[in-house]
Amino acid sequence: MKKILIMFMCAALFIVVTPLSVYAVDTVPTLEEIMDSYQVGIDEARKIQDGMKNEEAYYNGEVTVPDKRPLLRNDGNSNKNYEALKEAYSQAYLAAMTSDDTTVYKELEAQFLELLPVGYRPKLKGTAMVSIPFYRQQNSYYCGPAAVAMALAAKGKYYSQSTLASKSWLETDDYGYTIGRYIKYTLNNLLGLGSWYVYKEVDWDDPAWLISKLIITIRAGYVPIVAIYQNGDSNTVLNGHTKAYLRHFIPVYAYADNAGYWYADSASGLGGRFANVPQKSYINWKTLSYLVWGGSITY
Repeated sequence: MKKILIMFMCAALFIVVTPLSVYAVDTVPTLEEIMDSYQVGIDEARKIQDGMKNEEAYYNGEVTVPDKRPLLRNDGNSNKNYEALKEAYSQAYLAAMTSDDTTVYKELEAQFLELLPVGYRPKLKGTAMVSIPFYRQQNSYYCGPAAVAMALAAKGKYYSQSTLASKSWLETDDYGYTIGRYIKYTLNNLLGLGSWYVYKEVDWDDPAWLISKLIITIRAGYVPIVAIYQNGDSNTVLNGHTKAYLRHFIPVYAYADNAGYWYADSASGLGGRFANVPQKSYINWKTLSYLVWGGSITY
């Protein structure tokens, strides 16, 4: 199997924060591999490896992290089971893709309207795009805060990456990496969406399944965030990235039906092995699906 562990390491030249010293089974890159891939010395390579091991321990269930509960808001979005509504729509969308009955699309559209957050209109079917700015991650492990900052800015909400990385929100500073489900918590609370954003870990490669999820968010005018995983063995990589091992969060801001997506990459401008990474880029829907295998989506 291509991917086993679900953990999220940002595009990084070095890791400054080293959290709990708890280690799982050693499946992360060796020090020599890290030194070569990240172009760092032995001391920085040890910090990077410690961060990877601590993160692996978390996703293996050896380190527990408390859930964050949504703040209570009288916005009409807190009392609906959006996770169930989105899953039902996704299944209906997949069925419609292989159906010759044109009436199913009318039913699908009605179903989509039911799962919209209160007060928002959908984007048109076909190509849909949400306008977002580009933010470069401010340090080696802030891809999570940078991705969330871009998604928030798309809705006119502006927060610094350091604020988002704090104890109140993503807790990236405390853990040295971003916990995927804390992205859901942060977006829902700062956008006043109750339980609208949904988080799912992904351990399969299914392009149709992925687009059936991501289009919900983009058509509603919001930005989904995906965690990708390059295992270091495959030639399938994000645009401009090398083949090296990588865990990375990216915001996806546009799609074309059954074709591909546009995303922003906060690693652009970091230099080193990220020197050729563009700020924004198009990616085939099958390629993104492969890269999300072993990662997660917040949609």
